[in-house]
Amino acid sequence: FICYIASFIRRFKFIIDWHNYGYTILEVNKRNKLICKVAYIYEKIFSKTSNMNFCVSKAMQRDLKERFGISAICLPDRPVKGLFKFINDKEANDMYMKYKNELGDLIVKDKQDKPITMISSTSWTPDEDFNMLLNCFIKVEKMLKGKEGLKKVLFLITGRGPMKEEFMLKVKETKLQIFNVKSIWLDSDDYPKLLSLVDLGVSLHYSSSGIDLPMKVVDMFSACLPAAAIYFPTIGELVKEEENGFLFKNEEDLAKLLVNV
Repeated sequence: FICYIASFIRRFKFIIDWHNYGYTILEVNKRNKLICKVAYIYEKIFSKTSNMNFCVSKAMQRDLKERFGISAICLPDRPVKGLFKFINDKEANDMYMKYKNELGDLIVKDKQDKPITMISSTSWTPDEDFNMLLNCFIKVEKMLKGKEGLKKVLFLITGRGPMKEEFMLKVKETKLQIFNVKSIWLDSDDYPKLLSLVDLGVSLHYSSSGIDLPMKVVDMFSACLPAAAIYFPTIGELVKEEENGFLFKNEEDLAKLLVNV
């Protein structure tokens, strides 16, 4: 409404770039049903006041047409391979030292002793099930129990949010043997650089609407990092199985995938 009023007064064009729906975010966060309904109506009414619309996926383009009667131009986020990379070893070492409490396992002289490193980013909200991730770790450790010569896994989770402390407490109580799970908060310039240092990215974003695409996977691909992403119908527009990443539907699928890394 504010954007519409401002554009009307200033005689500007009102353009909306759709990456998701606001009302579905409210639904996932279990807000009052009446509030969610009002949010849907609000979004439907004021979206029609725009002069132009962009959207992030073909599925969203179709849905906007069917749901709101809007003809949007599909402009998906596209990865730029090699965009995120270190200039030299010194820059990488500087990062290790800056975040040595979280990346301590990586700072070893012998490359053979370095753990397999994985990363996931999150805002710690209900549209990502990190309990599934923890259950996956438990399954992997059971599957590999008794095997010799196994490498340790350093699993980094970036981001801040309301569910972080609860999850990290569960990790501590689980006492994992293979997986060392670390929560890390990075400066904005350091996050894309860290992506270029790890072995696998994991996305648990399943989309509140089912028709948006996770930007975190685009970032991973820009760092030439393969991604394992949880399946939802639209994700196939971004992740191509065994071409640029992997798809999984549940903790069992992810556990099998990690065992074979």
